[in-house]
Amino acid sequence: MDKISFVNKYITQCEEILRTQDGKAARQLEYDLIGIFKPDIPDITNTINSYRFSNVSDSSYFDDIHRLKGILENFRANILLEEKRAARELELARLKQPQMTQTTNVSVNVTIDQTIELINQIPPTVLCDEDKQDLIGDLCDMDKQKKLGNKEKAWEVVKKVLSFLADKGADAAIAALPLVMKALQG
Repeated sequence: MDKISFVNKYITQCEEILRTQDGKAARQLEYDLIGIFKPDIPDITNTINSYRFSNVSDSSYFDDIHRLKGILENFRANILLEEKRAARELELARLKQPQMTQTTNVSVNVTIDQTIELINQIPPTVLCDEDKQDLIGDLCDMDKQKKLGNKEKAWEVVKKVLSFLADKGADAAIAALPLVMKALQG
């Protein structure tokens, strides 16, 4: 049960007691309301006769119930106002948020020759000549399998290349990944 429904339930009980004029039920509801709503409405007892005077009659309890009903109606209005304010703030935040969800399609036109040239430019201290030749061989095999339409074999080579790149570092990955991504697209 949401907070508004909860408050409405007690407002309805107040109306019922005011209609039936049941003194015992009025006393019990007053105690219940104060116990339940005091954490949210700290000054709920300020205008309640039974808290200000020691000897009160049933009619005083009915007056108290009438006041408590008004306090609950005000509390309900404050809740609704706060919910509307929060919804407006959320909408405002949504409007201020930059549109970052735009989809961007980038066409990568990388040839095997460009990739080989980039790999050969990697310093030997980063990637030795033997590793360069292994990588170039795997990339050529991947490109060949892709052109032949053999997706399973191309995928096996892609996995091998990715594993190799993970071991060899960023420079090798930067040089080879565009071609690998192009192979995965096809």
